[in-house]
Amino acid sequence: MVQSINEIENGKIKSLFNFLCENVEEKIKTKTGKTSKDREGNEKTDQSIKLKEGILENTSFFTVEKTEIDGRQEISVNKIEIDKTIAKIILSTYKRNFEKTIIKHNYQIIDYDIEYELAKEHKIMTETKDKVHKLNEIITKINDFNGCNQEIDFKKLSFFVIKTDFDGKSAYFFERFENVMKLEKTRLMRLLGKKNEKKFNTVSGDFLYLKYNLPCYLFDDEMFILKKYIFEDIFDYSEKYKKVCKDKENINFISGLDMCSDIKEFTDALDTDNMNVLRKFSKVMQEKEMIKSLFADFNKIKELVKEHNKYSTIVIENDKINIKKSNFQTILKLLNRDHLEHKITKERFESNSKIKD
Repeated sequence: MVQSINEIENGKIKSLFNFLCENVEEKIKTKTGKTSKDREGNEKTDQSIKLKEGILENTSFFTVEKTEIDGRQEISVNKIEIDKTIAKIILSTYKRNFEKTIIKHNYQIIDYDIEYELAKEHKIMTETKDKVHKLNEIITKINDFNGCNQEIDFKKLSFFVIKTDFDGKSAYFFERFENVMKLEKTRLMRLLGKKNEKKFNTVSGDFLYLKYNLPCYLFDDEMFILKKYIFEDIFDYSEKYKKVCKDKENINFISGLDMCSDIKEFTDALDTDNMNVLRKFSKVMQEKEMIKSLFADFNKIKELVKEHNKYSTIVIENDKINIKKSNFQTILKLLNRDHLEHKITKERFESNSKIKD
């Protein structure tokens, strides 16, 4: 673990750590409580990084429930009262997470990308606050919330948020609710053991057993993403991607390419809950000019399909892609240049990451 915040290499990581923590020099005590001294009689001191006291006093805990209405996830916010002891446990867990992983491995900050996979990568994606789907709506409901201690509806509970304020700034840590976090009375009793069972036999209802995996957090108007798919789930990115898939302008663009035998078959294939399909098409729609050049010469498309048909299936009939007979995700891969080397553009990519050499 780092002994001083100044040792942290990444400026953005250091900024959050500086917000949460401070460098502290404390006198080393003996078992009797006296200040320890060296042979010359000088008082021994120890440097460490500790959470700021003001941070603990201004930490709040919110649960967020979702209800689907007309295909959209509507959210409601509850505030759960916590004290400084609980706040210290929560933030200390995040502090250790940063020290043991993010700081230790010197995580690299990269821009958010729809398709880039973060799994097992020592990287953090960032996205500006206003670009994160539904984030402003959630933050507004949290900041405007006045009540507290409302009952949790575990059937609707989606995620929870730890908010902390200090010196005019705020940080928000988002955590997805997992079913293992629901602690029923009977399970609670088993954990406590038989000798304590009588003491808890009047307990009713269920309890929230918190875990802190740090999939994403907001600081300085920027979202930091460590676990991309959990981030997408928290902020309902499937909802966002589905809008891209149904957008008439995007469908007209695909139709104008004259690439497939039946545009309705293409739109039917987009009407799905498959996140891989939704994500890939949304990425494709960010690169329309490239797609136009890709389909300017269909003979080159046929060359590319022939090159890769030994791995997957795209069926071309009468100089058109037959959607029903082809693998739809493979068509999207063709549009999205998901090959180690693209035979038309000659670009080279790292496999599964889409980073140019």
